[in-house]
Amino acid sequence: MRYVKYKIPFINNLYLLKWYPKAITGIHNHPEKYCDVVIINNSLYEYQYILNKNDFKKINEKKLNASFMYTLPPEIYHDVHNNTNSYVYSLNYYY
Repeated sequence: MRYVKYKIPFINNLYLLKWYPKAITGIHNHPEKYCDVVIINNSLYEYQYILNKNDFKKINEKKLNASFMYTLPPEIYHDVHNNTNSYVYSLNYYY
C-alpha cells in the first residue's frame, strides 16, 4: 500500500494523506486539476516527467519539505516517494 487518503469533512477537495514508509505512487498527473500540497512532517520527494512519444523522460526532482506549500500543475506528470522509514503526512487540496 502506498498511502491512505482521508477526506477532510466540510471542505471540498481537501484530503489528509498518510504515506507509508518507502511508498511510491507511480507516474501520474492530475488532469484538469491543480494540487496544493503541504507536508506536515518529515519530507517527500517528487520526480517530474514529460511524455516523450510513448515514454517518460525525467525533467526535475525536488525534496518537498515540511511546512511549505507546493503547487502541482495538471500538465506535469510526476511520482511521489516517501524515502523514509516513517509515516509522512500531507494535506492535499485539488482544484
